[in-house]
Amino acid sequence: FEPGTSIKYSCDPGYVLVGEESINCTSDGVWTPTVPKCKEITCPPPPVIDNGAHTGTPYVYNDSVTFKCDDGFTLKGSSEIRCKANDTWDPEIPVCEKGSLAPLLGGLSAGFVVLICLVSVTLYMILKHRIQ
Repeated sequence: FEPGTSIKYSCDPGYVLVGEESINCTSDGVWTPTVPKCKEITCPPPPVIDNGAHTGTPYVYNDSVTFKCDDGFTLKGSSEIRCKANDTWDPEIPVCEKGSLAPLLGGLSAGFVVLICLVSVTLYMILKHRIQ
């Protein structure tokens, strides 16, 4: 290359440029600064969540991790997160919360109503049978 020539570097998606984006050929025929390198983007391992677990490796650009909660716990947040270009996970890490009692209470209420109906019908039948 001719002295004074300049070259610009860029990396493919999933890689980050380490070093200067542009280098120049000096009058001595040496490139300065040194030639940059492309390094694969990696995210730190996602944290272990209480009362749950995640699956998926390795932790490189655009890889995803799926979270699942233990029995009796409900996932709050997204079940899947993805490694982004800035070495972070998106969306935020979910959490596992103790399951709600609403379904249990709803089931107990429905059962109580059925029980009252059965007792009422049984008493009605007993009283009707006694009167005859």
